[in-house]
Amino acid sequence: MMKTIEIILASGSPRRKEILNNLKLYPRIIKPEIDESHKPNEKPHALVHRLSYEKAYAVAKNLDQGLIIGSDTIVVIDNQILTQPKTTDEAKAMLSVISGRTHQVLTGMTLIHQPGHEVFTQVAMTNVIMNPLTDAWIDDYVATGEPMDKAGAYGIQGIGATLVSRIDGEYSTVVGLSIQTLMEGFKSLNLNYFDLIKTSNMQ
Repeated sequence: MMKTIEIILASGSPRRKEILNNLKLYPRIIKPEIDESHKPNEKPHALVHRLSYEKAYAVAKNLDQGLIIGSDTIVVIDNQILTQPKTTDEAKAMLSVISGRTHQVLTGMTLIHQPGHEVFTQVAMTNVIMNPLTDAWIDDYVATGEPMDKAGAYGIQGIGATLVSRIDGEYSTVVGLSIQTLMEGFKSLNLNYFDLIKTSNMQ
């Protein structure tokens, strides 16, 4: 008899949930309560690595069973970290900085398999080349409200796709959950993806 493994997504992001749903995985959603502040002199790679683990661990420590997925995404340009804008002015400033230039999107992912607290954690990166943006275009885009809950102040899966010239790397990394990293995590934890599909559909 196939062992049922519940998948728990440690995130309130509808985009991460949608990626998993498209893979025929249907997680329970538990939004972690953690401090997402940057540590002094913390490098971008270290930041998303740490936050993805802390998100997953905050949920996993209260569960005896399941596969917990934590993820964190940031935009980096000129070694400056761009997270989610808190105001429309901040969103406009971020878009002005990345306009017509190449930036990096880093997505950290941590999988914790309970019981046993088996851990996999890794960071994926995609280069994103932006179109030149006029001030009027930025104003109109920010007015849609789309940028306000997204790292770097744009959503590549929505209207923000019009801002992007091309990408070098995995699209799902930019959205917020790297599919390739997820598959590597399953392999590292000796979990069969197709078995997870079957058990996810049984729940």
